[in-house]
Amino acid sequence: MGLGRKILAAVGTVITLTKPVIWLIDKVGEVDVVRDHLGEIGPFLNSGWGTLTTVLSGCALIAWAIYNSRHQKTAPISAPGEKDSPRIATVRGKTERKIEEMQAETALLHARRLQQKQEDHSTVRRPTAPDWPLRQLFIHLCPGISRTKDERQFEEASSEILDKLATGQVAAWGRALSGHRRLPLYPIPQAYWLHAKFVPWLLDVDGGTIWQTSPVDHRVSDQTQYAEVQLNKAQALTIWPAREMLVERDIALADALAYAVTGKWDRQSLWETEGEPIANVGNELKRFEQLACDGLLQAWGMRHPNLGPYVKIRADYWDGHHIHFMDLFREKAGASSYTHVDTNREYFDVMVSSAQFEKYWPHQ
Repeated sequence: MGLGRKILAAVGTVITLTKPVIWLIDKVGEVDVVRDHLGEIGPFLNSGWGTLTTVLSGCALIAWAIYNSRHQKTAPISAPGEKDSPRIATVRGKTERKIEEMQAETALLHARRLQQKQEDHSTVRRPTAPDWPLRQLFIHLCPGISRTKDERQFEEASSEILDKLATGQVAAWGRALSGHRRLPLYPIPQAYWLHAKFVPWLLDVDGGTIWQTSPVDHRVSDQTQYAEVQLNKAQALTIWPAREMLVERDIALADALAYAVTGKWDRQSLWETEGEPIANVGNELKRFEQLACDGLLQAWGMRHPNLGPYVKIRADYWDGHHIHFMDLFREKAGASSYTHVDTNREYFDVMVSSAQFEKYWPHQ
């Protein structure tokens, strides 16, 4: 009986305490609002049992909040020198691993962005300055073409070069021709090469002074013509590295020396001006003999005038022999001893390789 009385007394106390709460809610009209919106549940909430249920639920929520606040507080950081508790060590380890993962992701993202920038720059690959005439690229791809003017070789080389220019793998500069004006050297737009062609006279030593490129036909919107087209040599050689030179006997020494002086494979070009080229032939002849003596330039000759095959002249031959300067202006040039004693070692009708002369005497 004592226990039952205590329970009844507690219930009575709770009901008594809830009356001021109900009065306050009633005062502000909260109960009326809830009853209007909850329909049939309203009478229950307005009754004593509804009040009791509301109070008990509120007390339970408050007790749960107090319990969580006491058991979920961050563990204090250990003082220096103290050993972490197992729980603190676990939390600290997870935090450090998370920080390391974030740092690794940040570093990876930075590396990817840096790589992307480098790839973007390498894709553009715009060198700083033009320093190699287009003519020299043709000679590099087809040694001897400046002499032979081989049409098939020219078309094949042109197609290969245009492919690289149109795709932006190689940059080019040129002087646009506008009426009677020649504009300053300027980068040629990449799109221009989609409908452009090269003209064969760019292979001539003075071919750069006239237009070297033109549209393929009159229907192309951009009808610009360019002269003095140039490339960047370092960039071009990454696309077309140096190839093994084909050294063959294909040009008379006199014509080759005329090329060394004038850029034309014809000894008659030495007479086109007032003697200045003739004066320079002697210097280039000495240079030829030195290169031949060093083994850098090959020469061929006949052992008898107009008789017998051409044979290679050894490099050590030029140690004591030379070319007769006046023979350069005759039909055939010969080589003999300085002392004119060793007549058995004379060579006639000396010939050389045009590819080697293009290498050692490049012309713009």
